[in-house]
Amino acid sequence: MISIGPLNKRGRETAKTMAAYLRRAKITPDLVLCSTAVRAKQTLEPIVKAIKRLPPAEGKFPTGAVAAFRFDGAWKELRSNGATVLSFTSPKEIASRLRPHSA
Repeated sequence: MISIGPLNKRGRETAKTMAAYLRRAKITPDLVLCSTAVRAKQTLEPIVKAIKRLPPAEGKFPTGAVAAFRFDGAWKELRSNGATVLSFTSPKEIASRLRPHSA
């Protein structure tokens, strides 16, 4: 089993870099989805400080949910608004589809 611990030095520096970028570019997200995992929260901390506030929560992001995006090109070429959401599926949705239907 793979154990994923807290952010290492590189992860902390990368989070600070992204926080500084958001602040300089005056980008304030409308919605933030963050895992409850320690390293995800550690990544979000400097971002929250940089943008001064988090948008109000609109509910809990389902654990294990999967979102599929489409974009043309390579990851390094992906830009803002450069992708389209194709699907969003949660484990609960899958479970309901797999249940036998009553006749």
